[in-house]
Amino acid sequence: MHSFDTTVKTYGEMYRIFPIEELAGRVRDLEKADLAGMFEVERKVNELPQFRRAITVSLYCQKADNQFANQYGSIEHRDASSAWYARYVGGLLALIRDFSRDGDLREWKLRIHLERQLEYLVPELVAAGERVEVYVMRGNSVGAGPGMSWRYLAFDDRSLEVAFVMDIDDALASRRRHILAFAAGRKAFGRYMANYGDHFLIRKSDPVGSPMNYAPALGGIVGFRPGMSAFCMRDVMVNFMAHRRQRITAGKFPHRETDEDRDTRYNAPIGSHTFGWGGHFFMYGFDEKMLKHTLFPYFAMRGELQTWVHYDVGAVRSLSAHHPCRLDYEFCTQFEGNEFCRI
Repeated sequence: MHSFDTTVKTYGEMYRIFPIEELAGRVRDLEKADLAGMFEVERKVNELPQFRRAITVSLYCQKADNQFANQYGSIEHRDASSAWYARYVGGLLALIRDFSRDGDLREWKLRIHLERQLEYLVPELVAAGERVEVYVMRGNSVGAGPGMSWRYLAFDDRSLEVAFVMDIDDALASRRRHILAFAAGRKAFGRYMANYGDHFLIRKSDPVGSPMNYAPALGGIVGFRPGMSAFCMRDVMVNFMAHRRQRITAGKFPHRETDEDRDTRYNAPIGSHTFGWGGHFFMYGFDEKMLKHTLFPYFAMRGELQTWVHYDVGAVRSLSAHHPCRLDYEFCTQFEGNEFCRI
């Protein structure tokens, strides 16, 4: 077992908790109209309002660590022989086909948030299977963001009973048990609790000195019941983006969430992530960073969390007192109502 940072003793020390209402007040005076505009939908194709359960995904074509448009060059998205096309367009088409054939999901629809430059794919996507909606966004993503976060816009759709976020390059077979477990439950928020191995070490070759990215809610395995919350998810995302932009442009310690925070392995800069892992609002990992500081603790503190594990969760209690999985577990179990389901 690896030795972890013994100065971090609680989940709140690992990741500063931003109550959603406090976050809105914190960034009230910041300029953020440009960020809000990145979440505008240009048009909706093949709307299916009769289905009140949705799997929601995003498709965009940008270099994941761009901090501004085309920072690392563009990707040729029309080349059907390219690795990008095979992984993402091919992955999405496979997801559509598998979804259409799955009898347990016949009361669900698949909602795709599509980058504007990929609008030419709409006919192919709609024709690839059944119960497919496409939301064409007004613009393109910059890097991984905001495109990866578009899929969370479904959390604002009060016509939905259940929304479940997926990665398009994940096989449906690997996620359907989480989808069905969440649909069968009654909690407002569902997340997968990662295995307690060492995969959250960013630099695997340096288990002692590596910064950590512990994601209490993996961005591609999240369930939500829109009718059980009154906040606006788009505002949460825009506000957290504005907060991170303010930290980057004006903060003395841009990798921290406040100047008073301490430097830990959980906010340490590494490689191109000079503002901490996922610390730039357009870079890879930002969506999970947003979840770990906002939605995950919000619902955990209200006892509205359903957690899926693939192992005996009791084993987490035997981990080091400073292990991130144990800090996560102890944070959740102090609030009555939170569920842990082995599936």
